[in-house]
Amino acid sequence: MNALRHSNLNRHTPKPRSLFLRTGLRVLCPAAALVTISCTWTRFSDLLDRSPVQLLTPPSDTTALGLSVAAIRSKSSTLAFAVATSSYAIYEFAKTDLVSADASTAGLCDAANSCWMATSVAAVGQNITGAASACFAFGLENKQGDSPRILLACEGNIVRGLPLPNPAPADLAALTANSKAPRLHLASGPRLAPDLLVAAASASGEVWFYPTGSSAPVSVAKPTNTGRTFGETVAVAGSAATRFIAVGEPAGSLVYLMRTDGVSPPTESLCISSASANFAAAIAAGHYTSAESEDLAIASDDEIVVLPAVDSLPYSTDPAAPCIALESLATKRTLSCKALNLGGMCGGLFSTVALAASDLDSDGRDELVVGTPSAATRGNDAAGKLIVTSFRTDIPSLVQELSPSSAESGDRLGTSVTGVPLSRPEVLLAGAPGGNKLAAFFCTSLLPAGKGGARCD
Repeated sequence: MNALRHSNLNRHTPKPRSLFLRTGLRVLCPAAALVTISCTWTRFSDLLDRSPVQLLTPPSDTTALGLSVAAIRSKSSTLAFAVATSSYAIYEFAKTDLVSADASTAGLCDAANSCWMATSVAAVGQNITGAASACFAFGLENKQGDSPRILLACEGNIVRGLPLPNPAPADLAALTANSKAPRLHLASGPRLAPDLLVAAASASGEVWFYPTGSSAPVSVAKPTNTGRTFGETVAVAGSAATRFIAVGEPAGSLVYLMRTDGVSPPTESLCISSASANFAAAIAAGHYTSAESEDLAIASDDEIVVLPAVDSLPYSTDPAAPCIALESLATKRTLSCKALNLGGMCGGLFSTVALAASDLDSDGRDELVVGTPSAATRGNDAAGKLIVTSFRTDIPSLVQELSPSSAESGDRLGTSVTGVPLSRPEVLLAGAPGGNKLAAFFCTSLLPAGKGGARCD
């Protein structure tokens, strides 16, 4: 059996399988409900024919679908990639909707065959046989007798390998068949045209990147005195010809920002520390404060902080420069966990938080979407939910909470989340691996009137 199997599935377009019941009924609010809650599709959408939320169909024998997700525009459509246990699935979106709720491509990657899924996956544009191609970096292969390589699943049913730095990170080079999965984290950017792929092996603390159109890895020098969780989270922001690589060290409540031209190793860096526990447990780049600003969202146990204009921060050429305190940055914008939990106690709400940038109203400025898989939803423990937030103003705000009516305890929706860029405002794609579910959210309260199509209007 091959270490990796990557195949196109039958390309047919059945009637999409909705997450909800289909009837011809209109959406009506019970009279009693009008007194205490607002009637929105997130609560009563099980009455709709074309649901504003839809489950995508897992390939056969798939478990824990949605552990990590990513999306990228291809030449003719938008592709979305979802990781499951030892396998993955690729789904295709047309200009405004799904091509099909079934996966167009599926593949296997398991430890018995010396293939391991990455902890987080990334979309990237790579040059395949001289032509630009949409790809997803998803795992590591280390066959006996061969050099280890990062695996990419690309459109056209192509699987490609990228070499590791020389020498390879010790934790990755030591992998043998049936080894425990390594902590391999992948990220890319800029979000809508990702051309820089970054990899981090957090067990060894090694970080490297692949420049645009290149398979040659460029190592990133490790800052002085990094701790054991350096590389647990990564993100990439981009501005003109400059790229900013963010690397988190959650156990030390530190985040490192490194500036590069995307080709050469970074020569300038900045370390930011926080008093909040697990600062940098999740990070995501986006245009949160304005369409022109390159910003970074950072989560901790207590709050989510957005750092506007990362290009204006005080970088240093000294790798031993002391960290600066987050509290000293006057431009930061903060939304507390308590505010996100509607004034209630957090109680571990952010323990496994996921962050994603997504433009949900097509104004060029991203909303920050917070996935909270440990959250209870309508009495269902750990059903999970998505929280849409806005950092447009100095005082950030909660915009909306999203959860399907059919949420079940243990689904853990929001374990992963990404924005899927279509010709209409973006769709949110979120993983609920506890229920082996992948949900596409087509409608939010930010959607302009008449822009939602049959699912929302």
